[in-house]
Order: sequence, then C-alpha cells, then structure tokens
Amino acid sequence: MKCHQRIACCMLLLLLAAPPMAWASAEDDRAEAERALRQLFPNLKVAAVHPTPVTGLVEVVAGGNVLYFAPATGHLLFGELW
Repeated sequence: MKCHQRIACCMLLLLLAAPPMAWASAEDDRAEAERALRQLFPNLKVAAVHPTPVTGLVEVVAGGNVLYFAPATGHLLFGELW
C-alpha cells in the first residue's frame, strides 16, 4: 500500500470514528448535567434532559414544562425566552 493510500485510509477511519466519539461526549455531558440538576433542584421532577445547539445549555422537560439549564453556573431558565 502506498503512503498516500495509507493516509487516505487513516483519514477515513478517523472520520468514521469521530461521530461515535462526539455522541459519547454529548451523552456524558447530558448525564453530568442531569446529575447537577438533580443535586441543585432535588424536588424538580425531571422527565428528560436533552442536549441543545448552545454549548453549556441543556433542555430539561419537567412537570410538562420545557426549561433550560446551565450546569456550569447552576442557572435554570424557564418561561418565554426570546
């Protein structure tokens, strides 16, 4: 196998491996956010926690409402956001 073919194969393998790595990171971030949320707001009945396109912010479904939580700062946003 020629050098440029090896490089192309390595790049292809990296591209194929990157999405699962990103998914694992997003899942880890979500789980960490959920732990922090439950610790800071133990009475909040959390149904689901989802990642958002905004770094450092997760979407939380609780009590039929959609909230946003920033685990790094402990801020919980709810209501009509613009």
